[in-house]
Amino acid sequence: MDLDDWRVGGGWIRADCCPEWPQAQARQEVHRLNQQVTAWNNAYWRQGSSGVSDEIYDQLSARLMQWRRCFRWCRRG
Repeated sequence: MDLDDWRVGGGWIRADCCPEWPQAQARQEVHRLNQQVTAWNNAYWRQGSSGVSDEIYDQLSARLMQWRRCFRWCRRG
């Protein structure tokens, strides 16, 4: 596995592409990644440690931004 890969929906996807997901799955995956990044962020600010390396946090935060660009409608619904 490359650090530019992310496991979702039973498979690996690349960071630099938009997944070809049905709308419901896209909403679910964006929501799930958002929850994880938010939890790490909250843990870092409350406890001083998020339990994940800065490198992974940064990569998955970037992934979340990419997915939000891919699925702009996710933020509306």
